Amino acid sequence: MRNDPLFSELLLEFSRFYWLKPADIIWDTVPAYHIRKFIEEKDKILDLGCGDGLFAALTFGAKLPSDYDRFISAKPGHQRIGEGQSGDIYSDPKLATSFIKKPVRSIDVGLELKPHHLKVAESLGVYEKLIEGNFENIPCENDTFDKVFSSMAFYWGDDLSLQLQEVRRVLKD
Repeated sequence: MRNDPLFSELLLEFSRFYWLKPADIIWDTVPAYHIRKFIEEKDKILDLGCGDGLFAALTFGAKLPSDYDRFISAKPGHQRIGEGQSGDIYSDPKLATSFIKKPVRSIDVGLELKPHHLKVAESLGVYEKLIEGNFENIPCENDTFDKVFSSMAFYWGDDLSLQLQEVRRVLKD
């Protein structure tokens, strides 16, 4: 994996945009690499916990201008620990306006809990459809998707078993 040019490319792109949370560079590069290898062009896919869309955009080869800084409005108080933890490092994220290189494919549906993340994901234009919702009641028809991926998002739910049942329900046989 580490000698694969795709892995090196992903590592470089995540390094450019994750300067405020450097541990997330590897944390996201490794799953991005495997997701990119797993998803085929013809697949109808669901991104559970799409967040601001930057992970998916970079996973599928997007290049954003060097002056794009997703953390431009980050403030220490935004990262709360304990009850009611948001996990957000920004509450008013910067919208993306253009790509230097578009991703190699779009994503059929992105599902996210937080409306402020959906605003950024929409600005990226990576998703055909964005839905605000949770994993315990995925607002999609049965047998809709060929593949579902999620990167570090299942912990936002309360019932992992129910979340996995919902994923199975929306996946085609």
